[in-house]
Amino acid sequence: MLVWTVSLSFVTAFIIWLLKDNSTELFFYLVLVAAITGFTVFINIGRHWAIRMKWFKNITISTLLTSATSNTAKLLAGIAGMGVFGLALSTLLGLIVGSLIYVFDALGVYKSPQHIKSKNRRIVLARRYSDFPKVNLPHYLIDGAREVLIAFLLTIYLSAYLFGSFDHAYKMLKIPLLLVGVAIGQVLYNRLSADYANKKAIYPLLRKSVITLVFLGMIPFSIIYFAGAPVFEFVFGEQWNLSGEIAGALSPWLMANFVASSISMVPSIIHKLRWYFWVGMFMTFIQVLYFIFLPDILNLLKISEVVGIEIISWIMFMLYAIVIVWQLIIVKNMDLKKLK
Repeated sequence: MLVWTVSLSFVTAFIIWLLKDNSTELFFYLVLVAAITGFTVFINIGRHWAIRMKWFKNITISTLLTSATSNTAKLLAGIAGMGVFGLALSTLLGLIVGSLIYVFDALGVYKSPQHIKSKNRRIVLARRYSDFPKVNLPHYLIDGAREVLIAFLLTIYLSAYLFGSFDHAYKMLKIPLLLVGVAIGQVLYNRLSADYANKKAIYPLLRKSVITLVFLGMIPFSIIYFAGAPVFEFVFGEQWNLSGEIAGALSPWLMANFVASSISMVPSIIHKLRWYFWVGMFMTFIQVLYFIFLPDILNLLKISEVVGIEIISWIMFMLYAIVIVWQLIIVKNMDLKKLK
């Protein structure tokens, strides 16, 4: 997966360079972005491996090293006046240092006698899980492309002030997912994958986790939905009132995304990645199609931009709810088959 991601990043960078002005500076930036992409993927792979091996201390050390190195380098780059290049280079440096923990782990594992003896088993597992890089990588790339495309469309349709408010609201509401959802998802992945491998029922744990995530997300997202503008004014200042209104409109969407993303590892555990890929493609299609025709929808319904954003927010809420329930049904049916 790492090789695929880096290769695709370099190919994309080369194509963009050919289509642009062929400047050395542009090509250097594109290569820098490709390198950041590669090390980001490597750290994520290392984190998943550490969770599987229960090396939680290594995850903590890697995260601290990445953050400390990156932030220190950014501070020094800012003092030196290196601008955007300094920020990008600092990010890459932090990722390189943070990934060293997993590099040393990998070297230790590969040199062990147990690893050498299990070569044939690894070949079998590689064939069994061959869908993971083939399906998961395009899925993540499509997700990234979708966010970039939607942002591009909004910069065309909305004013700079409105787009800035939207971007700020979106990033603030993504914080619970980044801080809580990812942590819960990693722990849940470890438990579910272990139980599934041991042929134990995973539906009870999954259902309990979904209910817990719903209640965890309901309180903060409900507050933002009903009182987003006052909350944002209090926290960020009066100039962010519009951002608070947009945050309220986005709350249903991102609350459902908070729950769905936290259990997004389930398809890979139960070997339903292809199914999940096409579900993701459909949801991406709905989002992009809506934002392409956003001006026409606003004119047709005679509504404001904030209300228009709230409409797609509830549409995505319902789609995510359907996907979550569908996953629960699939897992429950698989558990019932195991018990027969």
